[in-house]
Amino acid sequence: LIDAFSGVIVEALCFPLYTHEQSKVCKLHPLLGEGDLLVGDRGFCSFVHLAMLFSRGIGGLFRMHQKRIVDFGAHRKTRGKGQKGKPRSRLVKRLGKYDQLVEWIKPQACPKWMKKEQWLLVPATLLVRQLRYTIPAKGQRTRTVTIATTLLDPVLYPRDEIAALYGVRWTIETHFAE
Repeated sequence: LIDAFSGVIVEALCFPLYTHEQSKVCKLHPLLGEGDLLVGDRGFCSFVHLAMLFSRGIGGLFRMHQKRIVDFGAHRKTRGKGQKGKPRSRLVKRLGKYDQLVEWIKPQACPKWMKKEQWLLVPATLLVRQLRYTIPAKGQRTRTVTIATTLLDPVLYPRDEIAALYGVRWTIETHFAE
């Protein structure tokens, strides 16, 4: 856990090789307080993780996981049982071009790293804001970024400011190099 603005390491956890951070990130949640914002890469963008943060009053802002299908179309369809290629979320409200509120649906299977008692406490749905923006800088490997966040209010959290916040997340990579 790194303070994005100062680069100070708040806490470091070490685990055996091939342990995915998603299964252990909840050990850092007690270090965060209500109203804090956790910004991370796509490995942390899951229904369960966002729900766990939300239940503690902690905001989440993550790059959308590559396996999650996002559709910003006006006439998008939700995926039914057994269908592929459509989002599993339900459109709640369009906030603008490439900015929308959707309802994510709880996965059917409990993650392997989570206890059944915890799984039962996870809500059936979660309201999430999805937005997409383009990075104008040439030479960037990634040109288009899709974000999932619990910062739902477009007046309090304008789209451009959310994009800038996620941009701060990339400064962590330079802190690693330092």
